[in-house]
Amino acid sequence: IYTLSLHDALPIWIATGPNRGSVSIEKGKELYGTYCYSCHGMDGGGYGPVIKNDLRKNAYFYPVNLKQAQTQGRTDGYIFAYIRYGGKVMMPAYGRINEQEAWDIVYYVRYLQGKVK
Repeated sequence: IYTLSLHDALPIWIATGPNRGSVSIEKGKELYGTYCYSCHGMDGGGYGPVIKNDLRKNAYFYPVNLKQAQTQGRTDGYIFAYIRYGGKVMMPAYGRINEQEAWDIVYYVRYLQGKVK
């Protein structure tokens, strides 16, 4: 039996959020460095210090490579929901990040993917 949660529904109704251009990318980079880098690495490849230094011994799940095709195919709203509300397996919720900051991280991730300049 599969139960639809609010988390599952979020990406459906959030298409995209406020994009402030280069301001979003710069602020997103700063926030990414604080909240995302340790797992995803600064290039988004999924090999931050947590993985490089083997701090998760015997772990079955690893941080997502944010530049892989599957992640690139996700909507902005999907990425936003993961940042704000956490993932199903290991991604923590970052409720302390306000909505604009979460969108700034989304646009920085899109920048890493080469989708925005």
